[in-house]
Amino acid sequence: EDDNEASRKSKRQRVEKSFGNDFIVYLVDDTPTSISEAYASPDVELWKEPVQSELDSILSNGTWELTERPYGCKPVGYKWVFKRKRSPDGTIEKYKARLAAKGYTKKEGKDFFDTYSPIARMTIIHVLLSPVVSYGFTVNEADSCIYYHYGGGKGVILCLYIDDILIFGTDIDVINEVKSFSTKFDMKDLGEADVILNIKLIKDERGLLFLKPLQKVLSRFGYIDNKPSLTPYDPNVTLKKNKRIGVNQIKYSQIIGSLMYLASATRPDISFAVSKLSRFMSNPGTNHWQALERVMCYLKGTMSYGIHYSEHPAVLEGYSDAN
Repeated sequence: EDDNEASRKSKRQRVEKSFGNDFIVYLVDDTPTSISEAYASPDVELWKEPVQSELDSILSNGTWELTERPYGCKPVGYKWVFKRKRSPDGTIEKYKARLAAKGYTKKEGKDFFDTYSPIARMTIIHVLLSPVVSYGFTVNEADSCIYYHYGGGKGVILCLYIDDILIFGTDIDVINEVKSFSTKFDMKDLGEADVILNIKLIKDERGLLFLKPLQKVLSRFGYIDNKPSLTPYDPNVTLKKNKRIGVNQIKYSQIIGSLMYLASATRPDISFAVSKLSRFMSNPGTNHWQALERVMCYLKGTMSYGIHYSEHPAVLEGYSDAN
């Protein structure tokens, strides 16, 4: 079809409502969506423990109190959120259950105004990981989620990310002392960090290799068996706005979202390609998909790449293509 014919058609994203009689649709993800589903599943005994643990935590920490409902206020409901937490190799590490308020039922500007949950920025985590391999610590006062203490030739830094705490220290005794401060809230000591925000930390004899397990991203979107590509982007390709009907816009956006996190976390080498392709998320065409698949194939061939910290002097170096 030509552009004139496409322009006469509706620009609304069409959703296929039927796959025909020859197709049977299976729900692959069997994660429970309610407490009744969890207790009716084959893993009922594995779900009961995290549910009870969540209830015990809420009661012991005194996170709520019974009160009269203010006049004219509509109470917010609640729901159980279940998740199987997996290790980098894909195996189930533990079962988690959280009791959450249905905040999404409220309207912005009417029921609430400000929404902000302070978390440490990814750039701060990068900065803090560097001194772990070199000597001394850099004090960063621009992030409200970073707490530091220094004295007696020993230093320690706390990095908060929602309900997770990273502890960076120059001395194991100081780190253990900080851990012993937990008197008000129950905390679980997970030991020396090997995974941070789904990013795997691998130590070697040279320093610290900061690596995200790409296999999970490639497997999720079906690119684990694709032929590798040498570069993430073809400079000879000019991408333009798609004037025809979009091609699988939802999946395109999902892949871009995963790649944006990957680029900011451990793979800055795909930043340009991801930035370019993210401009076409609203209505991707065939040529946009081809360029996106090239990025995925490049990741397939560079699964061992990551950010490496060494003991070399802190010199900032930049590299650019000749053109």
